Amino acid sequence: MPISLNVFARREFVNDPDLVSLTADFNLPAGVSFNSTPGTFGQSGTIGSGAIAPAPVSGFERNSSNTRVASLSLDFLSAQTIPLCDTRLATLSIDPTGLVIGPYFVIFLATEANADTVLNSGVAGSFTITAVPELSTMLLIASASVISVIRHRRHRVALAQRIVNPPLSRALNGRKISACDPFPTPEDDW
Repeated sequence: MPISLNVFARREFVNDPDLVSLTADFNLPAGVSFNSTPGTFGQSGTIGSGAIAPAPVSGFERNSSNTRVASLSLDFLSAQTIPLCDTRLATLSIDPTGLVIGPYFVIFLATEANADTVLNSGVAGSFTITAVPELSTMLLIASASVISVIRHRRHRVALAQRIVNPPLSRALNGRKISACDPFPTPEDDW
């Protein structure tokens, strides 16, 4: 199942120029690769939505010789003002197959001259791979829990019986003794 990672961008200064086009590379760490379709852009609510030139002018492609790199090329039909707050630029699609547990960082490199003044290059986002127990491990944990519950109930029942019927009264077979009675001896009829 692919990992979807949203990438956000924002304008750094109020007087930065509007964006006419954007070319950006996304780099993944060693061992991680983009899916054959590395991501999506132009959805509702993203930068340039509704004003992006269609393919082949604009597109999102994975590097065929290095699957750790994907390039996003956007040409806008009209100049776009990038908001001052974080706004979604694209959604990356990453293949997690074979990844070990731990954090991974995606590096964003704005390579278009116009974009350099508008968008910050650097870490575009991160994701973490966590361990999911196998079915056999889950069954082992479940059976251990059931056994633990059964043993706990048996222990509670045994404890309740000791409280109601302590060992000394069982030893006396129900005979009552008073403080004046001598201690029973082995010769007594127990």
